[in-house]
Amino acid sequence: MAAVTGVSIVNKTEPLEQVLTALRHAAEGQTYFSPTLEWLLDDTHRKASGLLTHREQQVLELIGMGMNVSQIAAMLDRHITTVSTQKRSLMNKLALRNDRDIVEFLRDRHRWRSDPSPDQEGP
Repeated sequence: MAAVTGVSIVNKTEPLEQVLTALRHAAEGQTYFSPTLEWLLDDTHRKASGLLTHREQQVLELIGMGMNVSQIAAMLDRHITTVSTQKRSLMNKLALRNDRDIVEFLRDRHRWRSDPSPDQEGP
């Protein structure tokens, strides 16, 4: 199996054109996030990512998407201990103690909401 060099994440509600764009970016070794996931790239995120290596940033983003270390290792074709080390390193750099701190960091920094957006609420 070839190593994964690009990571593309597309919301499942995106049109097929977005999937094709994501595949092209991944094939070129680039990282791509669909427009509905642009929250991953906001200004605060960029500032925090300045502290992190590219690989640590990838791990943080994928944790934010709900993936665990085993899933991230499989997706990125890395050993689980490598991903665990990257997770621990990013937690140290961002002064996070546990998974709960990671979720709170992402929620605070990426404007995550645990409640539905106004357009998702019922009548």
